[in-house]
Amino acid sequence: MNIEARQEDLGSSARQLAAAAEPVFIFDGKAPVLVWANAAALAYVGHAAGPGAQLPHFDRAMPAMTHLRSMSEQELPPTGLRTQLVFWTPSGARALACVCRRATFAFAPEALIVLGVGHAEERSVKAGAATTVPDKPRKKRAGRKTAAKADK
Repeated sequence: MNIEARQEDLGSSARQLAAAAEPVFIFDGKAPVLVWANAAALAYVGHAAGPGAQLPHFDRAMPAMTHLRSMSEQELPPTGLRTQLVFWTPSGARALACVCRRATFAFAPEALIVLGVGHAEERSVKAGAATTVPDKPRKKRAGRKTAAKADK
């Protein structure tokens, strides 16, 4: 199903979710299968957005999907559960800090909404662990000499 058709099903919250600067994904909580995503979410996972865009299919083995399956089987706080989901993208694995909460829609009665939080701080994932990537390289301190230079 294309994104515009599903957005109409979201009703009044659609405009707010669609316009969010942070990634927003809606998964059918039973499967979990992606049923809607805003443009920021599609860009985050390296998928093209635009008129007629189709939702990406996520591999069941993807860490984000296995974590969502686990969450679908447990009670979540009404305010949501703060967690991190790792998505496989064309540019490598990306960890999204997010809040996951339950919602009910006609097309997904047991939906899980994933709301990205602070994704501006880029994270890279290596060997399954997320590490923060600095914005710019560190500068060398002036005036410090190594032992080799001091002996000359």
